[in-house]
Amino acid sequence: MYKDWLRSFKNVHEYKNPIPLQSKYGLIPKTLSGTYYKCGPGVFTKFGTTVKHPFDGDGYVSAIRFLNGAVTYQARIVETEHFNKEYQSQKRMYSGAFGTKPAFRSIKNPANTSIIEWGSSNNRKLIVFCESGIPYVLDPLTLETIGPLPPFQEGLPVEFGISWADDIFRKSKMIGDAVSAHPKIIGDRLVFYTLTYHGTSTTITFYEMDDEFNVVDKMPFKTEGFLYLHDFLVTPTHYVFFHHPLRADMSMITHGIVNCLSSTTHENLIKSVPRPINPAPNSHVMETLSGFITHHAYLSWNPIDTSEIDIYSIMYDQNLDFQNMASIQAGSLFHTHWNMKSSEIKQRQVFDKWMEFPSSYGKGNIIATMSKRGNTNAQRCLVKAHMGDTHDEYEFWDAGPKSFISEPIYDNEGHILAVVYDSDSDTSTVAVFDSERVREGPVAEFWLPEPVPIGIHGTWSSS
Repeated sequence: MYKDWLRSFKNVHEYKNPIPLQSKYGLIPKTLSGTYYKCGPGVFTKFGTTVKHPFDGDGYVSAIRFLNGAVTYQARIVETEHFNKEYQSQKRMYSGAFGTKPAFRSIKNPANTSIIEWGSSNNRKLIVFCESGIPYVLDPLTLETIGPLPPFQEGLPVEFGISWADDIFRKSKMIGDAVSAHPKIIGDRLVFYTLTYHGTSTTITFYEMDDEFNVVDKMPFKTEGFLYLHDFLVTPTHYVFFHHPLRADMSMITHGIVNCLSSTTHENLIKSVPRPINPAPNSHVMETLSGFITHHAYLSWNPIDTSEIDIYSIMYDQNLDFQNMASIQAGSLFHTHWNMKSSEIKQRQVFDKWMEFPSSYGKGNIIATMSKRGNTNAQRCLVKAHMGDTHDEYEFWDAGPKSFISEPIYDNEGHILAVVYDSDSDTSTVAVFDSERVREGPVAEFWLPEPVPIGIHGTWSSS
């Protein structure tokens, strides 16, 4: 199964102008109107070399647009500072976070992890995020790369604790920012964080940006030890994140910075930091179940007291081994109930099948990819889960033994969209589902112009 999944990761072409897609079967629902933006790695082989791991591939963004009963496809490479310098020199100049050579160079920002639409009604932009670097801004109509998101810059996310030296290194662009891969929208704010390392401690700094792309709040929080996380949460009053017991073994750096991470015997913690916009009296820390959380699927809070929250997350037994992805197992859906004021925490596994790439909509609805065969990390099924007050409900659709589904997206009008790759025929389609009848399969499916990588994350825009 892993080899079949891996087959999708080959170089894509750019489609700078939209091209029409042909129907495999079915018609576009009348209420489906908008754009499904998808982000992922898209360039793997260049300059006579191939990446060691597909997640080191240069990022590309595709736009699948539904309008007036027609569907079109558009795709472009994200032209980051690192991508442009390598293109100009015609060689690989930066280390891949997952082990692609050259080793001992600055870590490359492939801009390939997640995408979000942001801005006021007359200034909408796309922003691509990747935690090994800074976000990049794209034009939502042409998909052309506009440039880095101010005020961030590429560089190592470290500080030496000597202000004049840190200032010099930052001005020389030796040190810079590592921005989170999973921004959040809450109210009229776009929220994300950076991580900065100081030897024995880490500072996580939360940023809040208004729809004119101004940083309106900035909250640094210093914590002892090494902090790495892939996702976080925001409530009206708090930033919430899990502090996993990890260490960085730099003797493994030739295998990529991601593969330097390993689990320790320390406890797993959940932490909260008060937001500046609605300051709470204290931050909070509680010990939690051991395990590594990749993605948060759903968050809700008590409307009377927002310090009482419910979180649904994808959790693995331990830190993921990206050098041996075929062996990764046991990622499943967990529920965490946390009352910060009373220091009460309850956790339970709610679904024992392998699940990943979740997104949510409405009250308690989660959509994700799933393995039908227990804890095998194969993205062959689309699952819809409803987290009810008294019981949970699940339904799923199986794409087939050698087919794989990208992260599903909800369009706010009753439809779920996902890209499906069939490794047998080496083809890709975009499938449209009725969110109330997932088990019946797609109501329509459209051929993409070429097989495209499974990708990582996407977003829906009704604009």
